[in-house]
Amino acid sequence: MGVSSVFDRLVGQEAVVIGLRAAAAAARDEYTAQLAEARAEASRIREQARTEGQAILAELKEQAQAESARIVA
Repeated sequence: MGVSSVFDRLVGQEAVVIGLRAAAAAARDEYTAQLAEARAEASRIREQARTEGQAILAELKEQAQAESARIVA
């Protein structure tokens, strides 16, 4: 095996490594974007649940006050 064939193999392997690094970077970027999207969605869901919970609590308090007033009257 001559020096030039070893060099050619190394150059070919370097090209493969460069391609793999690019693919890994693209996968990392896609993962990061999906993670940010999932976090934003989770935040929206938590806020919606908080709002709905407050509305339910207010409704239950109103019903309890009405029932209390009915019993006292």
